[in-house]
This record gives sequence, C-alpha cells and structure tokens, in this order.
Amino acid sequence: NNGYTVEDTIDYLEGIADVDLFWFEEPFHENKADYLKLRKWLLDNGKEVFLADAEYDPDQDLMRELYRRRVVDVHLTDIKACAGL
Repeated sequence: NNGYTVEDTIDYLEGIADVDLFWFEEPFHENKADYLKLRKWLLDNGKEVFLADAEYDPDQDLMRELYRRRVVDVHLTDIKACAGL
C-alpha cells in the first residue's frame, strides 16, 4: 500500500500490459493530481481497471470528491479508524 509513485504505477501497468488487471489498490498515497494523471493514462490506453483507495489514513473529503468524480472507483473505508478504535 502506498508503495509507488504515480510514475512507478504507470511503469508497472505498462510492464504488465498483456495482463487483464481487474483491481489496483492504494498504489500511492491519495492525492488529486496523481489520481487524475493515472485515470487519464488508463483512459488513454484503453485500460478498464478499478482503482481503490482510502484505507490507510485517508483525506476523507478528498476521497469522497475523487469517488464522486469517478476518478477512484472503490472507496475503501477504514472501519477501525472511522469507529475511533
């Protein structure tokens, strides 16, 4: 989780271009610019990959915005953090 930069993520996706990837979870710490860049790359390259994020220490307002704008497909809510446990 959060182990890549957006450039690393795109390089990885290019490296597995022949794999029909279904899901990519938390490639980098969520931020608008990187997710917009990644979504654009996916669209430009005809890749239909579900992007999931918001599990570890997320900016909830940002994640709701990215989800509403369909930049991120799956909002992984950290139930433990939300419950204050």
